Amino acid sequence: MRAKLLLILLFAIAPLCRSAETADGGLPGYFLDLGFGARALGMGGAHAAVVDDASAVYWNPAGLSMVGAKTLQLMRVTLFEGTCYDTLAYAHPVDYNTTIGFGVARLYSGGFTERDDNNNPIGSFSAGCLQTYGENSRLAIYLARRRLKTWKR
Repeated sequence: MRAKLLLILLFAIAPLCRSAETADGGLPGYFLDLGFGARALGMGGAHAAVVDDASAVYWNPAGLSMVGAKTLQLMRVTLFEGTCYDTLAYAHPVDYNTTIGFGVARLYSGGFTERDDNNNPIGSFSAGCLQTYGENSRLAIYLARRRLKTWKR
């Protein structure tokens, strides 16, 4: 009887613990934690040690040395309410010791309904309104050359 009461109490309290979850979805840059590539995400993100495709530009840049052929990887995930997460990754082996990689991640949301303090719709806006703020920004490019050498005994 006591075990049943404890079990019922446990199931009654469990939904209250849900508020202890972190809500990272609204933080800037959260989409960068989502990852690259369906293969890697299908492995739950446990991909860094075995990466041998274009997604190495995100998971493990040293893994670009394992890419044997030109690889293009595209991924699109529809998250919710017109919000899409897109990735593009490309790896190009130049010679035996050099591979060039490139990757882009983008989180896109469609138009939003603008509301007043009483939650009445007063119009709409989109991310295009923010474009003018970035016109004078500088582009940062990260280039890295990695070389792995096998030592013979």
